[in-house]
Amino acid sequence: MAAAIDDPDLARWRGVPGAKLHWRLWGDQYVVYNSGSANTHVLDAITAFVLHQVVERGYGTRELFRETRALLQLDDAEGFQRKLEATLRQLQELGLIEAVTP
Repeated sequence: MAAAIDDPDLARWRGVPGAKLHWRLWGDQYVVYNSGSANTHVLDAITAFVLHQVVERGYGTRELFRETRALLQLDDAEGFQRKLEATLRQLQELGLIEAVTP
């Protein structure tokens, strides 16, 4: 069941059911075609990584934050968390992921 993200720290994310994503790398950007909506999206590397992780595995916001921050070796935890939350909202608005109730 899709959920509102009143508390992004507690949200659990997954790919939108029925949406098949087709990926291409062009230079330093990713082009993603969503066959479920017939929309094409151009994403930077971090946004593409977040989308891929969520679609492949499903993640809670906290878990995704910890793993992505460690992988990218980022020091600014607070700034990165705000960016990650904004990225998740943007991907949700694009119809690529959704928040679900646990």
